[in-house]
Amino acid sequence: MMQTKHRDRRPDAVKKTGLICGIVYATIGFIIRLCAPSPLNMIHVMGADVLLPPMWIFNMLSLFWFFISGFAFGIIMGKIFCKRICGQEEILSYRGSLFFIAMFFMSLMWYPLFFCGTKLFFSFIISVCCLICSCMCAFLFKSVHTLSCLAMCTNSLWLFYVSYINLAIMLRV
Repeated sequence: MMQTKHRDRRPDAVKKTGLICGIVYATIGFIIRLCAPSPLNMIHVMGADVLLPPMWIFNMLSLFWFFISGFAFGIIMGKIFCKRICGQEEILSYRGSLFFIAMFFMSLMWYPLFFCGTKLFFSFIISVCCLICSCMCAFLFKSVHTLSCLAMCTNSLWLFYVSYINLAIMLRV
């Protein structure tokens, strides 16, 4: 009699947590953009229409990176909740999570400050702080999960672009 292996067909809890966190973060970012007034007038006043892509592309990219970074954070949280890591990796996960939470709140503040309030200096400081937090997340997540590290590295590239745009517009005005 031949035995067949029983496979667990349920989705992996870690990936499921990553998807949930990514969707929640992107949804919150979407709500922030819906609540803020249209930035098109401010873009023309600041002379940013030359430096920025069309707003629908910029918003789609922002929401994509919200999802990607939320997914990376969710994978780490899933590993912690499922007790798949312990010791030094767990400590690094918690430290990286603290940097992620700081980045989460600051990145949600950036859009209204930059586009709606035209607080260019404060939005630049926030974008640089988000960039630093994202780099720290990537560094701390490196030994815990490679995909989370890569997601945070690519998020850091996006935040570098956002900081560059912010600085370029700030120096133009």
